[in-house]
This record gives sequence, structure tokens and C-alpha cells, in this order.
Amino acid sequence: SDLEGSSAEQSFRPTYSPVVPMECAVRAVGAACWMRVLLLLVWALAAWSDLENSVEVLHTREITCGACRYIFEEVDEWVKNEEVGRISKKKAKKWLRKNLHSERVCNRKRFTDKMGIGKGYGKYSSKLVEDAVAFARGSGYGHKDKTELERVADGTHEELWRDRTVGAHAANACEKWMEGLLPMVKEKFEDMLMDGETLNDLICVEHLQLCRDLKEL
Repeated sequence: SDLEGSSAEQSFRPTYSPVVPMECAVRAVGAACWMRVLLLLVWALAAWSDLENSVEVLHTREITCGACRYIFEEVDEWVKNEEVGRISKKKAKKWLRKNLHSERVCNRKRFTDKMGIGKGYGKYSSKLVEDAVAFARGSGYGHKDKTELERVADGTHEELWRDRTVGAHAANACEKWMEGLLPMVKEKFEDMLMDGETLNDLICVEHLQLCRDLKEL
């Protein structure tokens, strides 16, 4: 099996902007204009269906919580590294507007076909990892059993396995979860920082209710 992986499988995304030309909106004439309007509607419905389908796939694979935590733990790192907790409330809200958007949070470079799933145990949900083989190697897999890394790479290991498609689904789910998220975070961000909480818990546990609150278990 290929331990290094290949290029990420990307979901289809149209390259054109879904904006109806002004002449179509004003004069509303010409079959070409109406055809474009119809195609844009079809595109929008297909994109929405794609996002919904990916959320369902993650749920089926029992990695919904793990995917959410993978996404927003990274944002918590941004908050920590840029010392957002030390800046004024006004500047913090400006930071959120600049950074908490799908173009950055759901950047497709974060979601590759090297990703994998670590099996959950007890109160801990399954974990989504950036690079299954690298994570396994760093965790000591393969020291005693030389076939372990091969089994991680080909997806047959029982505790940690590479999943070539989970990254694309997690990226789609990210876009779905980001919808309408900013106003809620802006409202609760200051209290969250004062209480020493994380965006990860605020979003994945409290808002989206995709993960159990480990502090209450």
C-alpha cells in the first residue's frame, strides 16, 4: 500500500460566480438568460445536497464529533498563537470577522486523502487525524508488529485506519457547519475567553451539539 498517499480528492466546485447578469434581471428577455438562471438554481440545489450528504456520511462513519473537533481545534490554535484573548473586545470581533469564515476554516488543503480515523473508546469519540500513517508512526505503531503501518495505510487496522474520502466529506461538512456561525460566536466570544473555554467546545458541544461534554461525564 502507498504509505505516502496521493493528491486529495476534491469535490466538484463550479468556477463561475452564481450572479445573474444585470441585463437578465432588468429586461428578463432571451432564452440564454433564463437558461443560465435555471442552471444556477440547479447548481445551488446540488451544492446544498452535497453538503447535507457529507454530514450524513460522517454520521454513518461515527466521526461527526471528531471532524468538528479537528476543524475547530485548529481555530483555537489561531486564537492562542495570535493572543486574541489579550486584545480589546472591538478588536476581537474584528479578528473573528477576518478569520472565522469558511474560506479559511474550511480550506481544502486541510482535508486530504491522507486523513484517517482513530477508534473511540468509552466516553471518548472517534478522532479524525490529519495524516493517519504519520500519526500512527508517531504514536508507536509498528514497533512490535511491522505490518501495523501497512494496515493503517490500507484501512484494515482495527484501531486507526486511513480513509481516503473522509477528508472531502469533512471539508463539505465544515462549510455546512459554518453557515450562520459568526453571529453566535461574536455574541459569546468574550465570555468564552473569560471562562477559559474553547471555540471547539462552544461550537461542537454547545451550539451544534455534535459532541458530548466530557466535563459532565
